[in-house]
Amino acid sequence: MEKTRNNLDTRKKTITFLFMYFYPEAPTIRYVFEPIINSYIEKGYHINIITPNPLRDITRDEIAKYNHSHYERFNEHIDVYRVKCFSYKKYSKFKLALRYWSVSRRCTRKLKKITTDEVFLQTSPPIFYAYWGSKIGKKKGAKVIYNVQDLFPDNMFKPSDFMYKILNRYQKKALENSDEIITISKDMKRTLENKGDFGNKIRIIPNGPTYKISEYDVGKLDEIRKRYNMGSDTYNVVYAGNIGYLQDVDLMINASKLIDEPNIKFIIIGSGSNRKRIINRIKDENLTNVHYFPPASMEESPYIYKLAD
Repeated sequence: MEKTRNNLDTRKKTITFLFMYFYPEAPTIRYVFEPIINSYIEKGYHINIITPNPLRDITRDEIAKYNHSHYERFNEHIDVYRVKCFSYKKYSKFKLALRYWSVSRRCTRKLKKITTDEVFLQTSPPIFYAYWGSKIGKKKGAKVIYNVQDLFPDNMFKPSDFMYKILNRYQKKALENSDEIITISKDMKRTLENKGDFGNKIRIIPNGPTYKISEYDVGKLDEIRKRYNMGSDTYNVVYAGNIGYLQDVDLMINASKLIDEPNIKFIIIGSGSNRKRIINRIKDENLTNVHYFPPASMEESPYIYKLAD
């Protein structure tokens, strides 16, 4: 059945993306991957997306709906395969690890059943997502493209740590299985090259700005300043983006507790798996110099960064 769906237009080459998140979830990383998907569509590709059942920032009714949705013709160019994975209501590191393991195993198994010419993998903390995806893609004879946005396990462990040595082996194997590796800076490329002889595979493609404006509207600047309480006479330390486990937003909060200066403000804007815990920490610890706000629109992001110090 899935092979039949996948061959609706046999003239088109097909690329399959394995994503940790997809619509209706709206993580900031989608602003990186949407242009990539669109570029493949412009080249005449048909797109498959394999993604777990959504959980983040959606209602319980939506969660229940997508738990029973396994295939979706998203539009004329994109087929979405949703995989039922381990879910949780109350966050803990252990439950998050189980979620990552479940997503890695079950979504890559789905890849086995889908006909594809190319496989596009993203980095994410569960390195097995990239390892199993690259291994299966190679066995299928598909071209494997590995997009390295995060240097895992380097961003979590010291090279001398036991867990680093184990996980780094799987990262190396994912890099070995890949035909093309994309990363976003010279430093990240150097780090990957230190893991093995991958230099001839690696291309640096920096992430572009998510939204551009030709000039700032003075009235909107003033409106954004008031909404986010960023006074012109205060020093505004701003974090805007995903509030997850690896972002370590706690670092800002810890810093704020060391500073007894009323004219320095710490402003956190965004959402993610750690959002509720961060909000509760600000309240419980009565941190008057730390302020949380829900995610802003991409159109507003240049104004927020303009006002940030």
